[in-house]
Amino acid sequence: MVLKRDFKYSGIIPDNDILHFVRERTDSEVNPPYYVYVPDIGNIAQYSDTIFGLFRGYDPENDCDGYFMPSKFQEHNNCYAYACQIASNTYAQPGRMSGYKLSRKFLDAEIISAAQKDGLINIGDSIDKVKDFNRNNGGLGHYVCLLISESNSQYGLRSDYHWVRCDDNSNFGKWSYKMGTGMVTNLDFEGKLISDPSEANWSFNQGPVLSDEVFSLSVVYKLVTYMFVPGGRVNII
Repeated sequence: MVLKRDFKYSGIIPDNDILHFVRERTDSEVNPPYYVYVPDIGNIAQYSDTIFGLFRGYDPENDCDGYFMPSKFQEHNNCYAYACQIASNTYAQPGRMSGYKLSRKFLDAEIISAAQKDGLINIGDSIDKVKDFNRNNGGLGHYVCLLISESNSQYGLRSDYHWVRCDDNSNFGKWSYKMGTGMVTNLDFEGKLISDPSEANWSFNQGPVLSDEVFSLSVVYKLVTYMFVPGGRVNII
C-alpha cells in the first residue's frame, strides 16, 4: 500500500517540509535570506525580518503589513504566528524562542506550557473565563484559543495543534485563523462564520490515505484552552 497524499497540518512542521527544518548546519540546499541560531534548538531558517503587528480586528490585508497573504510570506507563517499577530517568517513553533523543542506526540499541557514560555497567558477552557479575565485583567492585547488533534499511528498522522484568534475584544463573537501555509479566514471548516470556537466545526477531511483504499481520514481538532496574548510582551520564532 502506498500513501496517496501528504497530510495537511495547521501548526506543526510536516516531516516533508524542507523549507522549515531546523538545521545543525546552514550549508544546505535551502537558501533563505538568513538563519537564526537558538541555543538547544539549532539554526532556524528565516525568510524575512519579524513583523510585529497591531491588533485591529479581522484585517488580513494589513495584519503584519500583509505578511500572512500570498503576495508576501504566507507559506512561512502558520496558525501560531497569525494568532500571536507576529509574522516571524520562520513557521513559528510554541516555546522555540526559549529553546524548547516540542515532542512529536505532545499533550495539551505541553503546548500550553510552551506558549507560556513565549509570553502567552493561560485563561481556561470556557469563554466565560475569557470574559472574567477581560473584566479583571484585560489590557493591551487580544485573545486566542488552542485546539489539538490526536495522532493516528496506523496511518502515520502526527498530532497537530491549531490556534484561532479573537478579533473582537468586546463581545468575543468574531474569530479567525490561518491554516498552516494557507489563507487567513474567519470561517470554520464547514464554511460558517466563527462566533464561538467551542461551537464551530473543526473536523478536517484529509482525503484518501492509501492508494488501494477508498477510506478518507477525518481529523478533529478539539478545543483545549483560551489564552491571552499581551501586546508587546510576546516573542516567537
